[in-house]
Amino acid sequence: MMFTFTPEGLTGGSPYCRQPCQGDKYMMRHNIARILPAVFLLIIFSGCAGLAPAGKTPLPLDPKVLQGELDNGIRYFIRENHEPENRISLRLFVNAGSVLEEDDQQGLAHLLEHMAFKGSTHFDEGGLEDFLEGLGMRFGPDLNAYTSFDETVYQLELPADDPEVIEKGFLVLQDWADGIRIDPEALNRERLVVREEWRLRQGAQTRIRDTQISRLLEGSRYAERFPIGKMDVVMNISAEGVRDFYQRWYHPGLMGIAVVGDINAGEAESLIREYFSGLSESENSSRRPNIPVPLSQENQALVLSDPELTIGRVELMTKLPPSPLESVEDYRQEIREILFWNMLNSRLDERTREAQPPFMRAGGSSYSYVREVDLSYLTAQGNPENILVSLQELLKELRRVELHGFTEPELKRERSRVMKAVENAWKEQENRESSSIIREIGEYYLKGVGMPGIDFEYELFKKELPLVSLEEVNSLFYRFFPDKGRLITVSLPASDSLPGEEDVLGLLERVSEQDLPPYREEIIGESLITELPKPGTISNTHSLPAVETSILELSNGMTLALKPTDFQQNRVLLAGFSPGGESLVPTEELPAARTAVTILEESGLGTFDATGLEKFLADKDASVKSYIGRYHEGFTGEASTGDLEYLFQLIHLYFSAPRFDTSAFDSVRERLSTSLANRDKSPQTLFSDTLTRLLSGGSPRREPFTLETVSRMDLEASERIYRERFADPGDFTLIFVGNFDPETLKEFAKKYLASLPGKGTAESWRDNGVRPVEAPVYETVRKGIEEKATAALMFTRPMTWSRQDAARAGAAASILENTLRERIREELGGTYSISAWANLYRRSYEHVEGGVYFGADPGQVENLSREVLKISREIAETGPEEQYVENEVEAYRRDYETGMKENSFWLRHLEQTLQDGDDPEDLLTPEEYAELVSSEGVKNKISEIFREENLIQVILLPEN
Repeated sequence: MMFTFTPEGLTGGSPYCRQPCQGDKYMMRHNIARILPAVFLLIIFSGCAGLAPAGKTPLPLDPKVLQGELDNGIRYFIRENHEPENRISLRLFVNAGSVLEEDDQQGLAHLLEHMAFKGSTHFDEGGLEDFLEGLGMRFGPDLNAYTSFDETVYQLELPADDPEVIEKGFLVLQDWADGIRIDPEALNRERLVVREEWRLRQGAQTRIRDTQISRLLEGSRYAERFPIGKMDVVMNISAEGVRDFYQRWYHPGLMGIAVVGDINAGEAESLIREYFSGLSESENSSRRPNIPVPLSQENQALVLSDPELTIGRVELMTKLPPSPLESVEDYRQEIREILFWNMLNSRLDERTREAQPPFMRAGGSSYSYVREVDLSYLTAQGNPENILVSLQELLKELRRVELHGFTEPELKRERSRVMKAVENAWKEQENRESSSIIREIGEYYLKGVGMPGIDFEYELFKKELPLVSLEEVNSLFYRFFPDKGRLITVSLPASDSLPGEEDVLGLLERVSEQDLPPYREEIIGESLITELPKPGTISNTHSLPAVETSILELSNGMTLALKPTDFQQNRVLLAGFSPGGESLVPTEELPAARTAVTILEESGLGTFDATGLEKFLADKDASVKSYIGRYHEGFTGEASTGDLEYLFQLIHLYFSAPRFDTSAFDSVRERLSTSLANRDKSPQTLFSDTLTRLLSGGSPRREPFTLETVSRMDLEASERIYRERFADPGDFTLIFVGNFDPETLKEFAKKYLASLPGKGTAESWRDNGVRPVEAPVYETVRKGIEEKATAALMFTRPMTWSRQDAARAGAAASILENTLRERIREELGGTYSISAWANLYRRSYEHVEGGVYFGADPGQVENLSREVLKISREIAETGPEEQYVENEVEAYRRDYETGMKENSFWLRHLEQTLQDGDDPEDLLTPEEYAELVSSEGVKNKISEIFREENLIQVILLPEN
């Protein structure tokens, strides 16, 4: 989980807490045009709604959602949806989180959530995992939960091809609602897991965040009820204490159920009534109280430092009353707010591209922080030594908006950008995944956030967007940035010379009195390409009927692979590659190679600088990025079906007209210098550097990027290397997957790709002799002040590549991970999360690389590492449990089943097979996988890979 600038990390979760926390979901609330259509509806909503006030028009409920309420008060929501096919998503929403805990219960809501997986009325301890994994679903992605300040949510994903399995899924939800067993022995084991989860989260960002939130929510119960809780409570609370919390807050009046997926709505409703009508409140049940958060009346400053921080950060936060989204009028206001934040963020993006940028990155939004308060949030990362300059320039951009507002061209551009995103969401509504829809239902139930449906929203946007005036958008400034009530936080690496809080407040006052000139809108071109060379031709074609793909050879030598699909109505994906990459670059020029693409992206293409290009593409759904990787150079990209021609134009420009501007080079170098100046303060950085050094044998070709590396950046060399790597389009293969007309795409290919001059060269990657140190190796790194440790056990050795062995290696690692999870986490309580993996590689030499990674108590990490090796030896000697093998085979079948209907699956498959010279029609079917992955095969692969003579072990311990 990332700890950045909203309440990240405030969510506790089981089994692996992969559910994003409350703040994550709203971080991009007002950046609609820059997000995927599938999550569009979720992100634009943030307010708490009820009945629309008199005089306002209530938002309708999405007609595709069946809503009801049982006699006992449980509300339910059902939505038939067929993406992905043969899957259903189930949720139990409990409107109770950590804010409801008493002083002696802190951490109980989260601990109870963990216990929901440790035994219930119909499932013994471990029974839920056995049930789910026997169906080919995965512990974590398909069986999970999270706890936040305000709610606890349980999630279950199931196949929909067996009525008995579906019924059992509803039984799982019923047990979570009313049948969790709080067995004292299971509780004692799970306390250890929660403590390890708490330990895993400790670090500089957590220390800064906790102090910041305590100040922000001061005077409220929220400030003292972090979901992870207090470990002295978690480690000592009795089973009866946990049971009391369960009985008090888990009752029908605080519960909602959602069912979304490939299931008949009437059938789902019958199952809800069957399994939940009998639930009732206990005598200890309580109504949920309102938990107010006082709004600040004065400006405040908070200066924080930490020895493990690596960059400086400034944050401007203002608590606001919750903004409702319960009426059409509220929705119109939301549209204006979207435009406001998009335009502000675009201006801040421009500032980062200056030759001497005042900050590395900056941006903001407003969102629902906790139930009773919204937050206006703006942040910038900058040089710790000049952090007040970053703050000053951030405040000056706000002041500029205050004095002069935005411009008509900015508004026009953002209207187009937002409308494009809404239109894409509307076109893709039949392909929207159930997981996205069910999250939206959760927001509707838990926070009352409007859910009118995409058809209503699309029509509202079409009507209202053109009517939004510049005056209306500009008037929002004082809503988000009032004169009083701001909290400005400055976070810095530890130093003897920190600014004082009075310095921060003084700067705020001075900038608020400055007279600044208005923003200047630069004129941009009207077309990407003004003059094209003569079109080329398609010289040869052949088909791959088993995978419904056509292979085209263009007259300049370029190869195209075309796979038309109807999985998404309005999306085309691109991947392109050519052999070579960094492997063909001399070692001394690697810094130039590794920064070449970044400099290009900050420079622009053709006649457009980077800002102009972004503005030109604002109302066009097409994007392309180039890359120079270790063994290949190439492209990634995507476009809507209607904007496909712009995708081809961008590819053409990346070959024919890349820009390498001095100002962009200076900007990139300055930002890299800022980000790397304090990298050695991070424990994780030292840990990663050590692993890299050992796995590469200390090769200078794998040296980390440092300030010394930045000093060796060279604009001329970067441009030369990029042009060399992209000099010959004829050595490239481009893959297109999605909803396109093949004949239209062929015309674009002839016009924009075959027209590029090809040289007929054929390159390949080079083996530069990078090899790991001779194993076994045991190394300990000491860095950091928290009492936590991290272990990486890496296993590597030469191994001949084959598709069969690659599949067995992956399966062996997956089975090892499940075994380690059961033994290390569940039985010993030694870690919160443990992962294992194994991959066979053909480049730069044929070898296998496997690994096990986990965090733990520093006093236990050595013992646990030995236990990992012991478990690996046991499997290598006696083989895995047969059930683990059966579950792995079934999981592959389920993944294959959904992958066949995903553009991303086919793009990866075609790219990988064409890169390696394999046959794309040779797919590993579930039947073939089942033959390959046997107990004996897994046993042999564990024996070959995960053995101590292949081991490179690195353990990170605190400095003390």
